[in-house]
Amino acid sequence: MSRLEIKALFSRPGSPAYPFRDERDQLCWLEPLTEEGGRLALKQRSPRGERIVTPAGYQLRSKVHEYGGKCFCIAGDQVYFNNFEDGLLYRQGLHTAESPQPVSTAEGPPSSYADLHYSPALNALIAVQEVQGDSGSENLNRLVAFPLDSPTPCRPRIIAEGADFYAAPGISGDGAQLAWIEWNHPDMPWDASRLMRAEISGRGDEITLGPVQQLAGGADSSVCQAGFLESGSLLFAMDRSAPDDSPENFWNLYVSEHGQVRLLSRERAEFGEAHWIFGQQRWVQLDDAHVAAVMTANETDTLQIINLKTGGMKHVGDLYARLSQLSCRDGGLLCVAEYADRPAEIIEMSPQGGVSTVHSETPWLERDEVSLPQLVNFPTRDGAGAYANFYPSKPSSKGEVPALLVLVHGGPTSRADTALKPLVQYFTQNGFAVLDVNHRGSTGHGRTYRQALLGQWGEIDASDIA
Repeated sequence: MSRLEIKALFSRPGSPAYPFRDERDQLCWLEPLTEEGGRLALKQRSPRGERIVTPAGYQLRSKVHEYGGKCFCIAGDQVYFNNFEDGLLYRQGLHTAESPQPVSTAEGPPSSYADLHYSPALNALIAVQEVQGDSGSENLNRLVAFPLDSPTPCRPRIIAEGADFYAAPGISGDGAQLAWIEWNHPDMPWDASRLMRAEISGRGDEITLGPVQQLAGGADSSVCQAGFLESGSLLFAMDRSAPDDSPENFWNLYVSEHGQVRLLSRERAEFGEAHWIFGQQRWVQLDDAHVAAVMTANETDTLQIINLKTGGMKHVGDLYARLSQLSCRDGGLLCVAEYADRPAEIIEMSPQGGVSTVHSETPWLERDEVSLPQLVNFPTRDGAGAYANFYPSKPSSKGEVPALLVLVHGGPTSRADTALKPLVQYFTQNGFAVLDVNHRGSTGHGRTYRQALLGQWGEIDASDIA
């Protein structure tokens, strides 16, 4: 690849996100429209071809927690979404050409919404709302309900507040229970967070919560990926302060049922991930007895079918650089798959292991030209160890040692995965070797490795990189 091709490289089609099938079994997904400055729009594929559902002037993007994430949900043939341009909620028909209609009003301070869920029993949307604070004050986080009985745009009903941050609201199938994750300053959600639950009832302006109960999490534990099973039990990922080789040191799966919490998976691997953005959805229920869940180990993601009673696991599909954003309809499991040697795809998987690609983009680099990552575990200056992904220079000249470009991921509590990255491949094609470092503090290697950076930011991470 020459330097002259960099413009084409970075103007390639955006990667798909949050795939699902609508009530007509048509494939839908979010995609950043490169030709429109990266506007996030809902796309749909029907027998007549692909179309952009979201009209110009609207985009399904959120400012909640700064990083946003999933900010839409489906109710029948309607999509409800947060519009990035004005921070209002809108509804739009999935199969009509009608313009989006506002659900919320612009009264009060500017706000934004994320993690929307629809409850037929309540006929309401539940969402995380972030209200912009006055100059010099923090934004306000809370859980709100939007009754859909109202014929005109309305203000949300506040149903939970008091914590500094909220995430992952979920409603039980019978509409009688609400669960969510919350945490307070100075903690981040991967340091200390709590799984909460309460009964929810009423309709319209009468939606209320009963007494709130903490089910899991706390000062030395973090919870993520929480959601209700069809039985009314809760499934979630959690880690705790524990020895390095203990399953409790990793984001393993737990079930909360009948007033008890039990460990479901027992792997030295991660079924959760740091809560940077909303809606990553690493598990879905397949039937009464099984869930499909993403497991991360050694910078690789696999899909595991897990028995909800015994915890027994079966690996299906392939090895992936990254799997995310699972959804399930009528037994068909969709997710976004990312690879080390080609662009992201939407794939459909069966519990028996069958895999088919249902949406893909034209590769922007021949697979034999791709520099493939090599997992490196290297000793640190203080006698510990850290991880990195090494990408050799392509093409390489025999006997020459290429210059090494060292990359540092953001966060710092994030992760450099092995998915195909234009920046990395651009430099390897131009004679550089690249080292993408997962210094101590990175996720994907357990709580002890992640928490090693706590209180030593700019010290341990900088030392590991050096």
